[in-house]
Amino acid sequence: EHLLFEPPITVRSILDRLIQEHGEHLTDLFYNTQGWLNPRILFLIDGEGPEARQGLETELTGQEEIQIVMGLSMSGG
Repeated sequence: EHLLFEPPITVRSILDRLIQEHGEHLTDLFYNTQGWLNPRILFLIDGEGPEARQGLETELTGQEEIQIVMGLSMSGG
């Protein structure tokens, strides 16, 4: 999917835009109860997680390759 953004672009603005475009149900999928990136979501910027930079506030230029991978919750027993 291609989305156009006005600068500044951050990891948070991308996720919030996807929520706006595709529904509020994505909020609980993208963010945990503290408002941090849900650990079930793998958000990659040029192959690295945003925690290697400034987390959700990592600014992007638009030249990066972005991947969002949604994992499934697993339970042990």
